[in-house]
Amino acid sequence: MIVPTSGPSSAIGKTPYTSGSPWSRVLSDSSTPAVVRPQAAWPVLTAFVLCLALMALIEAAVAGDRHPVGAGGFFAVTALSLEAAWKYFAPALGFAVIVSLLQQLPSRGAWTYLRGSLIAGACFAVAGSFYAVLTMYPPFRGYLPFVVAYLGFALGLIAYAVAWSLGMPRTAWRLPVAASLIGTAVALHVANYKVYVGQYPTLHLSTLQIEYTVLSLGVALALAGGAAGRLRALGLGCLAFSLLSPLGNWASRSVRAGFVDATVLGQSSVVFSPIVENRHGGGAMDEAGDERFRANAGFPALPTDFVLEDYNILLIASEATRYDKTTLFDPRLKTTPNLANRARTAWSASRAYAPSSGTLHSMSALLAMKYPSMLSMETWAQPWCGMLHASEETAPELLAREGYETFWVGHNHNAGFSSGILGLDQGFDDVQLVDDPRLNPNPHTDAQIADKAIEMLQTKSETGNRFFGWVFFVSPHGPYLSHDFDDLPGEGQLDKYAQEVRYVDDQIERVFETLERTGLADNTIVVYLSDHGEEFREHGGVTHKTTVYEESVHVPLVVWLPGLEGTGEKPLSTVHLFTWLFSSARSSDLRQAYLDRVQRFFGPVLRNLDNAVLVELIGHDRMRTSLVLQDYKVDYDLNSGLLEVYASADRLEQNNLYGNGALDASAESLIESYLKLRSATARYVIKPSKTRPGRGPSPNRRSSR
Repeated sequence: MIVPTSGPSSAIGKTPYTSGSPWSRVLSDSSTPAVVRPQAAWPVLTAFVLCLALMALIEAAVAGDRHPVGAGGFFAVTALSLEAAWKYFAPALGFAVIVSLLQQLPSRGAWTYLRGSLIAGACFAVAGSFYAVLTMYPPFRGYLPFVVAYLGFALGLIAYAVAWSLGMPRTAWRLPVAASLIGTAVALHVANYKVYVGQYPTLHLSTLQIEYTVLSLGVALALAGGAAGRLRALGLGCLAFSLLSPLGNWASRSVRAGFVDATVLGQSSVVFSPIVENRHGGGAMDEAGDERFRANAGFPALPTDFVLEDYNILLIASEATRYDKTTLFDPRLKTTPNLANRARTAWSASRAYAPSSGTLHSMSALLAMKYPSMLSMETWAQPWCGMLHASEETAPELLAREGYETFWVGHNHNAGFSSGILGLDQGFDDVQLVDDPRLNPNPHTDAQIADKAIEMLQTKSETGNRFFGWVFFVSPHGPYLSHDFDDLPGEGQLDKYAQEVRYVDDQIERVFETLERTGLADNTIVVYLSDHGEEFREHGGVTHKTTVYEESVHVPLVVWLPGLEGTGEKPLSTVHLFTWLFSSARSSDLRQAYLDRVQRFFGPVLRNLDNAVLVELIGHDRMRTSLVLQDYKVDYDLNSGLLEVYASADRLEQNNLYGNGALDASAESLIESYLKLRSATARYVIKPSKTRPGRGPSPNRRSSR
C-alpha cells in the first residue's frame, strides 16, 4: 500500500518545498496547482519481501515442530516454504508492486482520479484473488459471512491508501495502525492453526494470504518512519534467498513429506491440484480366503449350532464415538455405564477399527461389506458427501431377499442423508429419519430416535416376522451439547462430548429394555458400534474426516449373540461384521455373498498386508490409509508420501518410530504392497465439482409391504 516517508525539505526549480504535513508534502506557488509528492516505494516492497521470508520461517518452524528434521532438514524445509510462499503469495506481491508503481503517477487533475481508481481496482483484485482461493471449495461460494469479510478486506485496503493520500498526520496514527495491523496478522495466524485445523485447505491458504498482506502493510508503516538502510539490505537479501529457493527441491526430498503434511503452504498443493480419479480395478482373488478370514479377521468362531436365519438382527450405531472415551475402555469413566454393564454377557472387541474416519465411507463399507477404495462410490467436493452406487449389493438388500423386514431409524444431521450422503438406504423397506440441524440443536434428537425405534420393535414383536434393523444415534456428533448429568462436568468441549456419549448410552438402554419387554431379546442378535471416532487436538485437529490416527478410527464394538461372550484383543475391522455373520447362514445366497467377500476383497488384503486391519480415508483433498497390526500401526499419506509408524502401546500415536531402522523396512514393504493391491482393486470415483445432486431417502419413507 501507500506509505509515508520522512526526509528533508527539497525544491524543484526555484519553487521552495512547503511542508504542510509529513504525510502530504506539497509543491505550490501562486501559479502552480498543488501536487502531492510521490512517496518512496521501498518500504512497501521491502516489507512484503521481508514478511515473505518471515512467513516461510514460521511455516518451517511449524513443520519442524510436527516432524523433527534436524538442522540441515530445517534449512531444506525453509527453502521449501519460501518456494511455496513465493508461489502462493504471488498475488499479494504483485499487488505491492502495482500499487508502488501507481504511486509514482502524478497527483494533479485527472491523474488523481485515475490513480485512485487504479489503486481501488488493485485492492479489489487482490481481495478477489484471495476469495477465489477460498471458493475453490465450492460450498464456500456465496456464503454471506465470507462475502462480507472479503469485501471488508478490500475496502480496508482502499481506506489504507486513501488515508495516506489525504495527508493524515504521521505521528498521530502511523505507529498505532502499524501495531494494530501486525497484531491482527498474528491473531489470524494463531486462529489459522487452531480452528478446524486441516479440514478446509482453501480456507487456511486464503487466510494465510490475508494475514501475509496485513502483516506486510503493518511492517511497511513501521519501516516508513525513518532511515532503514539495514532493513532495506535485509529485504534485498530475503528477495535473493526467495529467488534461489527452488534449489531447496533437491535438498529436501527427505523432509518434503513432513512439510506437505504439517503446514498450510504444504497442504495447499491440493487446493490447486486436487485429486481427480475414476478408478475401476479388476480385482484380486484368494482361493484360500475362507480359511484366511476365519483365522485372521479377528472375530471369534461362531457357536457350532448357530444359524443366522434363526435370529433377527439389530444394528445400533452412534456417531463419532471413540472407544477410549467409553466405560468399555476405562471402568472409571461414567460415559457408557449401561453398555459396560450389558457387555458382561456379550462379546466385545478392545481393538475394533472403523473402515474410515467419516460416515459416508465408513457406513458404506460396513453395509456393502467392502473396503472404501474397493467400493463403487462417489466422493464429492465436500469430502463427507457422496453416493454409494446402486450396483453395490448391501447386507440389507441380501437380507431383504431372504424374507427379512428391514428398517432404518436414525438421524438426518443437517439433512445429510437426504442430500449429501446417498445410497445407504438400499435394501431398507422403511426409513424413519429425525431431522437434526446441529446449528440449531435439538438436545432431544436421540430420544426421538429411540422413541421411533421402540415403536418399530413393538410392531415387529407383534407380527413375529424376522427383521433387520439399523438404529443410528447422532448425539456424540459436534457441535456438542450438555445434557445436565450431575456426575459429569459440562464446561469444555471434551466435557460436553462425554455428556453426549452418556446421553446416547441412556437411549440405547431404552432400546434394550424394549427388546426384553417384548421378548425379542431371546432371538435377536444385537450389535453396537460407531461409524468413526473424534479428534480433540491429539494431532492438532478437531472433529473427524481429516486423519486416520487412533482417535479417529478406534471405535467400540459389542455383539450380543447367544453362546458368545468374552473380549477380543486382536485388531479387527468393523467392515467384516456382516461377512462374519453370513458365514453361518443357511441361505445359499448369503453363503455366496460371504465367499465373494472373503475371496475377492478381504482375503487378498489379509494375505498381502500381513493380516493387517485396513483403514482408508478418501477424498479429492486428502488420501490417507492406516494398517493396524498386533504390535504396531502404519499411517501413510498418499498426497505427501508421509509414512509414520507407531507402537501399539503408544495409544495416541505420539512417538513416530519411522526412521529409527527397526520397523522401517517392514512398514515400507507393507505400504508398497498396499499401493499395488489398491491399484488392482480400487473402484472409487472422485468428482470434486459435484455437490449434493440428486435426492436421497425420504426422512419418513414408510414400508410398501
